[in-house]
Amino acid sequence: MLTKRRVGLAVLLVAGLGALAQAIQPPPPPLGKAEKPGAWQTTAVPARVRTLLQRACADCHSNETKWPWYARLSPGSWLMADHVTRGRRQLNLSIEYTLDEEEVGEIVEAAGNGSMPPPSYLWLHPEARLSEADKALLNQWWMGELTE
Repeated sequence: MLTKRRVGLAVLLVAGLGALAQAIQPPPPPLGKAEKPGAWQTTAVPARVRTLLQRACADCHSNETKWPWYARLSPGSWLMADHVTRGRRQLNLSIEYTLDEEEVGEIVEAAGNGSMPPPSYLWLHPEARLSEADKALLNQWWMGELTE
């Protein structure tokens, strides 16, 4: 049977571990060095596609990450830092000078199969959800059918 003393010690232990976890914050993910504007800031990416990429991809795949208040709470901060680090390593739209056909194809494929944006990201960022029209726009971009 649990005594009040044991419950109190358990609560104290959990609170202490939580405080310790909060005190240990991950370093911010590396930005990468941009010597000239990223491809999405040039005419290489049509304006409608750029807007879509900023809405759905920029938080993890650019140097323009917006860190909400909950990004400073452990252990979520560790997960977010890891996601952004991996996202930037895969594709950083702020430092890619051009997006070749293969990279655009990977963006279109990830959007089409629903792996990007990840479902866990969409829980707190529903505005990043890609509609069928958004996916069609990306496909038109990949196929070279946009005239913007």
